[in-house]
Amino acid sequence: MVVAASRLFAFGVRIQHLEQIGDAIGQSFKAALACPCNECGLHEWTDDQSEAWSWCWEVLSADIAKTIRAQELRHVQLVRDSWEAVKASKSSVDLGDLFYTDLQEEAPQVIHLFQRPRKMQAYLFIQAMELIVRFGEDPASFFDELKPLVIRHIKYGVRSQYMKPFGIVLMRTMEHVLGPLWTTDVSAAWKSLWTRCSCVVSRSLNVGTNLITVSIVNGDLCQLRRAVACAPRCDRAKWIVQVQVNGSVLSPLYWAVRDCKYAMARFMLRDLLTIRADREEYYYGAHLLFESHPDLVSALCRESPQLVSTLFDGLMWHSQAVEKGKVRVNYYIGELYGAPEGDPWASPLAVFCAEGKPWMFDHPVLDKVLQLKWGRLKLLFFAEQTVFALILVLFMVGFVDGASELTCSQHTVNLRRAVASMSGIVLLVMLVLMHVQIRSGQCVRIQPLPKLPSISFVTPRLLANKWNTSRFIACVLIIIAALSGHCNQGTSRSDQGSTWNMHVEAWAGLLLWIQFSQILVTSTRLSALIYTVGILLSDVVRLLLVILILLVAFAAYLTCLSNEGFGEFGQSILSLVRVSIEVSKPDLIEVGGWSLFMLLFFVTFIQVGMLSILVAQLSLSYETTSQDKTGYAKMNKAFVVVEIESVLSQAMRTRIYDVFAFDQPLEFDSGDLGPTGGVQVRENAAVRSHPTYVPDRILRFPGDADPKEPWPEQESDSEDEWMEDDADDRSRLGDDFD
Repeated sequence: MVVAASRLFAFGVRIQHLEQIGDAIGQSFKAALACPCNECGLHEWTDDQSEAWSWCWEVLSADIAKTIRAQELRHVQLVRDSWEAVKASKSSVDLGDLFYTDLQEEAPQVIHLFQRPRKMQAYLFIQAMELIVRFGEDPASFFDELKPLVIRHIKYGVRSQYMKPFGIVLMRTMEHVLGPLWTTDVSAAWKSLWTRCSCVVSRSLNVGTNLITVSIVNGDLCQLRRAVACAPRCDRAKWIVQVQVNGSVLSPLYWAVRDCKYAMARFMLRDLLTIRADREEYYYGAHLLFESHPDLVSALCRESPQLVSTLFDGLMWHSQAVEKGKVRVNYYIGELYGAPEGDPWASPLAVFCAEGKPWMFDHPVLDKVLQLKWGRLKLLFFAEQTVFALILVLFMVGFVDGASELTCSQHTVNLRRAVASMSGIVLLVMLVLMHVQIRSGQCVRIQPLPKLPSISFVTPRLLANKWNTSRFIACVLIIIAALSGHCNQGTSRSDQGSTWNMHVEAWAGLLLWIQFSQILVTSTRLSALIYTVGILLSDVVRLLLVILILLVAFAAYLTCLSNEGFGEFGQSILSLVRVSIEVSKPDLIEVGGWSLFMLLFFVTFIQVGMLSILVAQLSLSYETTSQDKTGYAKMNKAFVVVEIESVLSQAMRTRIYDVFAFDQPLEFDSGDLGPTGGVQVRENAAVRSHPTYVPDRILRFPGDADPKEPWPEQESDSEDEWMEDDADDRSRLGDDFD
């Protein structure tokens, strides 16, 4: 209304025009109602309607008149001139000190909100005053800044009743600084401005301040539990997932997470994902949780990974009954599966691959998502692997076995042409996919050296996968090798020596075998073994780097002494390596005393000291790595699944998605239909020994089933349980950031 009134004044509207505008609008309504209606004919403009419109316009025009009157009396200019005079007479620090000293005397109950350094508080005071002045000059920009401002102040614990003492001290400060310049007109202008501005801010604070936001500000979990318990059962989930603040939506869950109040965030997740039932229906907040937090998975993985287990636990239901050695399990994973019309690289499974931790894939919920997708897409994966396996076989026969022939037979030439043709087709398909990805913006930035983030390049997602990169390069090398027409000319390769053609073939063969190792993702144990070997290999490389430095240092020392076998630097390095690994050891008879001593010291230090350190380090690394190796193997398989999904058409992804019927309710018992959004499976009774097993976790309430009534109160969890959860949070956080 303030913005509209300011624009009306700019258009030339004055207070005396408001009555005429109201009459004109009323006549327009009357004329519109007099037009024939296709459904019910003519409408009548009754006296009651005329009276209702008069009342409505009276209320609206009163608010509009306040802003127009302030403009007519030049309040905006008076406020700006007086504020500039205040800034010119005192520094920002002096103004801040004057204001906060007076505020402490006037309202000591609010001074706890101002805890920042003196200069920072002075700066914030000046910014607040500039915003107040801008309310009169440019209300549109004021309201643009109001939403984030109110949200921040709600988080600080500011309440609407604090506006009154703030205004009193503000007027007193302005009067003290201006002195004789504080005239009656200036006072009226400031009071009018503050009255209108504070009313807007107070209304916004009142709308956004409720029992839940107050409890989060105070960090009081018990108060939060009581606040949620007051909610009607039909609105209980809505109270937790969102708060309306001046048109903006604030998430209490994200608020608690970003303020590191993990116990409160865990309570919200548990309450939302608790299945409650009365005699009429089931209440389950999983769908509303994901609908109001579309980036929930990413937010939890980045900011509070320890809460992911709480989320997963709430997406499962286990039956208490055992039927023929099986237990009925409902997995409410429709949202985690991802909508088929979305970008597969933005799906929850892709987010878990990019931002999640390996241990997350060990949870039955995420494991079930992976199983569903892998079960539908594994045939495509095997088809892809079959193509590259055929290329590998033809390459081995045509290039590797053919390398021993003195001359290239026609059979060998045909095989080489065949493998080159297949490689060309595969290369063309990969180039088309890369072109499509570049046009659709599916590119990622790669940092080959994590320690040097400035060194990076952008590549299509297809080449972001090391297996695809190996295939791409291998296909190029095979084509080059086939086109080079290199064949033995009646002599063996050992007689010819190494040529560039041979190196091309060698690298092609190496890359083909490297890419073929991706087939190991089909076996969790083999994939976990590869992961473990890779981690241990990195430890070995680091140790070899240290040994290399020592090798160069001792080689330089021995070269300077110029003993036999150590006359040149390169010769010294080679001799040290041969002595260390006991292969073709040089003759050490003519070596001097100091050289022999340093040589023995080097060998002893390497073989005893460094190797012992390596064994100990590998043992510790294996113990740590073994905890996550299974999860990493599943994460690797999940990445393959997402990559396959990304090349499928939306229609095909939709057909696969529809097979699972996520829109159908799941049974808890025969004829007892519960919430939608999941799949039901029957698992072995051994699942009852799993830590995530909770038999029939539904909370059922007899009695009145009125959705407007809150749920009956239940006995709350003990404080010890919450403290234990906090300890688990800290432990998990430590593991995640190691």
